[in-house]
Amino acid sequence: MNPDVIASQPTYGIVASEEKRRAILTECLNVMSGLWRERQVLTPRPDLISMMANGEGTHDLLDRPIELLGDVILMIVGGNDTTRNSISGGLWAMHNYPDQWQKLREPKDLISSFAPETIRWQSPVMHMRRRALVQRG
Repeated sequence: MNPDVIASQPTYGIVASEEKRRAILTECLNVMSGLWRERQVLTPRPDLISMMANGEGTHDLLDRPIELLGDVILMIVGGNDTTRNSISGGLWAMHNYPDQWQKLREPKDLISSFAPETIRWQSPVMHMRRRALVQRG
């Protein structure tokens, strides 16, 4: 599913109508519901859907489809944007700092720290709304 469908309106040009948007979201919910049922097993796999499908506070989300769809949307949007931003930020850094690229390539022991260091250096979250509650100074 295109993550842009979630907040789209027909006037945005992503979906032709509200009915089409609902159909896409319903299909997304149906696919996730199938995965959820598949992962509700005695011995869960070590993945996010299995953990949620068997978790104490989330195992019954099939009974609350709007909440399940909301969680799916959060996973799609959050995983999509942050992963894309981290990868492009890391590539941009290696392009602009060829000496660091060379360090990363030669002794292979730095590769395991590349992803966390990229996330630390170049935040994958592009915008976070904040409101000052107290004025200082």
